[in-house]
Amino acid sequence: MQRHEARSPGLKGHGEMNNNLLLSVMRSSKEYRDLENGLAQARTMARQRPFMVTGLSEGASPVFVSALAAAEVGEGRRILLIFPTEKDASDQALRLLSDGIKARHYPARDFNFNMTTASRDYEHRRLLVLSELLFSDDAMAVCSTAEALLQVTMPPEQLIHLAVTVEPERSLDPTALAQSLSMGGYRRVELVEGPGQFAVRGGIIDIFPPADNPVRIELFGDEIDRLGSFDPASQRFTEARREKLLIPPAREVVLSDSSREEIAKAQEKQLRQLTHKPDPRLAQETVEHSIQLLLTEQNQLLNSSEIDFADKYLPLVYPEGDCFFDYFDGLCVLSDTSSVKERGEAAEKLCAQSVTDMIMAGELYSGASGTYIRSWSRVETALSVMPSILLDPFAKSHPGMSPGAEYVFQTRHIPAYSGNTALML
Repeated sequence: MQRHEARSPGLKGHGEMNNNLLLSVMRSSKEYRDLENGLAQARTMARQRPFMVTGLSEGASPVFVSALAAAEVGEGRRILLIFPTEKDASDQALRLLSDGIKARHYPARDFNFNMTTASRDYEHRRLLVLSELLFSDDAMAVCSTAEALLQVTMPPEQLIHLAVTVEPERSLDPTALAQSLSMGGYRRVELVEGPGQFAVRGGIIDIFPPADNPVRIELFGDEIDRLGSFDPASQRFTEARREKLLIPPAREVVLSDSSREEIAKAQEKQLRQLTHKPDPRLAQETVEHSIQLLLTEQNQLLNSSEIDFADKYLPLVYPEGDCFFDYFDGLCVLSDTSSVKERGEAAEKLCAQSVTDMIMAGELYSGASGTYIRSWSRVETALSVMPSILLDPFAKSHPGMSPGAEYVFQTRHIPAYSGNTALML
């Protein structure tokens, strides 16, 4: 393994010096330039080994990440920044946006295993990111956590199938559009007020896509006469659009006819087991509760397009277990690798325990369970085919991720800058 070591200027808090000056200092350091050269060579290779970057102080690390993200996006590439916590990921996305860099926060979502109505805000934000990665060539930085990235999601081919494209001055069939939107999880209403809704009123079609502005389509005959945004509060047209518009599905878990059949079979098998041969360890009231729950699920599955418990049967809906890494191709950076891994594995174990609890309570047929969150090995697989950086304060080994080179920064905490440039030397 190659080892590169040099001394860079001391760096402190991200907000205590002029941001542009901090970025300039980072980019001018020898070890940063060496890393850039190493990444350039790595992009020509089919198989990858991650680079290890160590020695960055608490204040220097976010500067390094910002400098790297700005460089990648500036060159028209995509970069994935993986942090231990959602707050870390969200803060970095906001920091990059304030620097004028296109950045997205890809959050983890809470699985809804019960018959409850839950907010779909995180789900919508995830769909926006996946759609941009799939349908746009834009360079961007995506900030996320291992849990979010490893959660099973809609396969790319299904997202392509369910996305709807509308274009000014083109013909459009309102009936066919309504069917496509319903298939993608949109709910038809009289008046559109929130994300995931659409309305058809004569020659006017209103749609509220996930994590985006609401859209109004005005038809003249069967052609789109005007396309643009509207204000849900006043219901007034606000801004015309001349470019093609892509509308992603409104739900991350969309049930096909075949997946509905598989869910129905699993429910029926579990009901037969509870009715004829329940687990003797279960109290009678628990058995009765589980039977009633499954009957309620069956009724909703048969009579409604709104399925509140779809996450419970996620392995039957998306058996291939696709996740974020099936959408992304670019540079990956793991910030505090050990913490990222620990939290990712903890999320997987917590989800597995919830599934086990449902099976033990008789609420889920054991044959219907499977992968809800991919294992950490999926990250290791991704890093073997994409250039990557393990960003750690100190050098340490990471089983399954043997570094190809190590770049050692020597930064230190310094007193407050306060305009005294001598402190930077």
